[in-house]
Amino acid sequence: MKRVRYGLIAATLVGLLLTGCSNFGLVFSTPTVSVASPENFQRTVTTEKDSAGNIVALIYTFQYEIVLNALPGSPAGRVFLRSGSVDVFGATIPSCPTTEKDFCPNRFPIKSEYRTGPSDPPPTATQITSYIAQSLNETAQKENAINYPVYVY
Repeated sequence: MKRVRYGLIAATLVGLLLTGCSNFGLVFSTPTVSVASPENFQRTVTTEKDSAGNIVALIYTFQYEIVLNALPGSPAGRVFLRSGSVDVFGATIPSCPTTEKDFCPNRFPIKSEYRTGPSDPPPTATQITSYIAQSLNETAQKENAINYPVYVY
């Protein structure tokens, strides 16, 4: 009789603990990353002219690398960088073994071009405010705020 009672108590505790995970917002099997400021940033401006030699457009080209540092023990998954409610960039992140002493950097080269009129202002950077971490099978996802400035073009 004591074994049955202890079994019921153990089952109840396990059930409460598993229920508590959903109440505390814990999500398993999503990658945990640190979003770094873009690296190796290059900006070029070229002009487009008509047949008379007048400038009709400016073409801004931005090249840089987005670095997503997976933390040790982080599983593989997808990460979507967001500005407000708009997805700006998405990537699949490989897992980072728990044996790593530091994070596992993942670099993604970006090239974006903007065409403006000759008197229009240059394009402005977009601030990344959060990222969505999603499991590879898309069953779990969580949005995480970024509390430091990260800007992309």
